[in-house]
Amino acid sequence: MKRSLPILFIFIAFIITCFSIEMVSETSDGLTLVSCIEYNAELKSENGKIIVLFDNKLPQIIEYSAAVDEGVLKRLSVKRWADFKHDYLLFEYIDNGYLKQEQQESILAPSTIINAEPITSSEKIRKRTLERKDFRVIKFDFLSSQIIAFDYTYAGDESLVTEIGNVKVVKYTITFQGVTGESFFDKNGEEITTSFMGIHSYNLKYFPSKRPEVQKLPFEIVPISPYLFGNNYWKEWSFMLASPFIKNSAIKMIRWGGIFRDYNQRRLYDFQNFTRMLEYTDVEPLVQLEYFSESDALTQLEELLHYIPDLKYISFSNEANIYPIILGKNVSLSEFNERFREEITKIKNKYPEIQIVAPDFTIATFPQYDSWLIGFLKENADLTDVLSLHYYAFDGSQSAIRTLSNIQTFKSYIDSIKTLLKKFGLEGLPLAITEANTGFDYRQKGSGNPSTFEAALWGASAYITAIEENLWSLQLWCVIDDGTLSLLDTSTGKIEYRPMALVYELFRDFYNEIIPVEVKIYGLKAVFAPFKDAELIIGVFVNYSDKELKIRLTEDSKRLKITEMDSGISLKPLSMNLIYFDYQLNPVHRESYSKGGDE
Repeated sequence: MKRSLPILFIFIAFIITCFSIEMVSETSDGLTLVSCIEYNAELKSENGKIIVLFDNKLPQIIEYSAAVDEGVLKRLSVKRWADFKHDYLLFEYIDNGYLKQEQQESILAPSTIINAEPITSSEKIRKRTLERKDFRVIKFDFLSSQIIAFDYTYAGDESLVTEIGNVKVVKYTITFQGVTGESFFDKNGEEITTSFMGIHSYNLKYFPSKRPEVQKLPFEIVPISPYLFGNNYWKEWSFMLASPFIKNSAIKMIRWGGIFRDYNQRRLYDFQNFTRMLEYTDVEPLVQLEYFSESDALTQLEELLHYIPDLKYISFSNEANIYPIILGKNVSLSEFNERFREEITKIKNKYPEIQIVAPDFTIATFPQYDSWLIGFLKENADLTDVLSLHYYAFDGSQSAIRTLSNIQTFKSYIDSIKTLLKKFGLEGLPLAITEANTGFDYRQKGSGNPSTFEAALWGASAYITAIEENLWSLQLWCVIDDGTLSLLDTSTGKIEYRPMALVYELFRDFYNEIIPVEVKIYGLKAVFAPFKDAELIIGVFVNYSDKELKIRLTEDSKRLKITEMDSGISLKPLSMNLIYFDYQLNPVHRESYSKGGDE
């Protein structure tokens, strides 16, 4: 078996490259691969997912996306999940070879150059088979990370028996290092079936019985925003330090904004560094236009679109309601409203597809300026696609106890904003918190400041509240380079993760759905998400109380329910817990972080 694995991996690389199809491959040793490939001609992109099924073992899950140009993959990004670990590969075609960047978890390896011909796209394979000519295909093996060449030889047209009837096919012989196999394609160039070295692959459209049996998720699911997990990035020169962490985290949206961006005009290197970070991490950008720029908002946007042509979300200004405090500038509400309407109307007229996230006011930190929100909603709610606010309950000098007590207060804050929206008939307006933390002053070092474990308990709980309250996004401040507020600390000359960074590891396997749960235990926050590809359920538990909790997880009308019991799952005091369950609610993997140490 060990000798056959490398050849098996090479063959798998071939069989999963067909055009816009679902394939299943079976081996005599019991290994099964399920693959789904999509090609988008308009976007010039190819995307796919491969699930490797083993007997009595969790599957390996591989996802990839590729940029296609003239029939070859110029850029290939790969994410692999196995045994609760993540690794990433990035290939960029440069000067007759690929620049390869590999990352294990958050550790970035030195890049290398691979001398190889460009990888063939699935669309090009489809077109070449329709021509009925011999050709060579260069493919990437997603399991061994090798680039391999196959020779296709046209072998004639014939009829093939499938489960849905006889089909006229184009037959090809495939050769690799003297080993041959055969493959059959339909009139559209879509692969039907292939045989190679005892391995058989089947197109599920023609062989539906080959689809592996999967467990059906026995619970109700509810959608959540794809941009729920966000953060802020403002020091563009730190992109190389921040990118590996972002890529291996739950972060799906990065806001490029803040005070610094309200009075510092972006330069060429700022755009270059930010776009390089976006390209590597694949996160969605939310970009703040500068209020005090020499250029108007439309001009700023058009400069951004030159570097980020698919930009969808922008904001205008940062915390304008407290400019007297943070910038020493007196801007009145009427002045702001008038300029916002003028600038954003121009953008809406020319780029109606751009979404406006506004107004990024800080509400509840300095109550004397909270009335600005009402004034803004009266004048400019019609121009706003997502209502965005900033939430800082403290300055960072507060005690740990006060930070923990704010876990419930944050929910009350969200409820109060929703009540205000309802008053204005804006219940359907999405709500985002685009800055938040347990302190706004990076110099303060109280026992509940953003760099503490108690702050991480608050952050994890805040995300659970955001899910419960159906927020569009929650974006903590910030990834790097802002004192105690940063997830990553570089003050010692090396990158160190603060406790708040662990929050984004807890949720990194969450996607766009959750399973509703009933929790009525004081000091406990919990949320669950399906991980369908692995037939698992992910649970995140935050015990922010000062006592150990023992809980039981049960099913209740296709929802989940948590109750206390003496012999249940143990959750230490002041702890964050990531637990994977099977569909029968048996724990299969656990990672825990507590004030007293990790497990």
